[in-house]
Amino acid sequence: MVPELTTFNFEVNGVATILTDDALERMYRDLVTSWRHCAEAASSRDEKILMIGILPHLRESDLNMDNMSSLSRYKDLNHQILKMRDFKPLHLHITSKDEMDTLKNDVMLEAATT
Repeated sequence: MVPELTTFNFEVNGVATILTDDALERMYRDLVTSWRHCAEAASSRDEKILMIGILPHLRESDLNMDNMSSLSRYKDLNHQILKMRDFKPLHLHITSKDEMDTLKNDVMLEAATT
């Protein structure tokens, strides 16, 4: 497991494996074991984990610097991206069943893709 951009996202990685007859089954078992470990760790903190992959579950209020991971690489990434843009805000406009139109002065919109 590795932390992501935000404090509420993490990434579960499987072990690299040679693709033999039972490779997919072994990868599945490995990921299930990792997921259970994460669920147990969350439960010990009276939290739950949720696997989602669609934007409507994320509120714009979640996308603020208070929710950025404490790892310095993310703060550095944020600064460098904004510097390359001459510190102009990032504009995102999604038109679909749900619409989102926002300006951000940080890279926290990326949390919607992790």
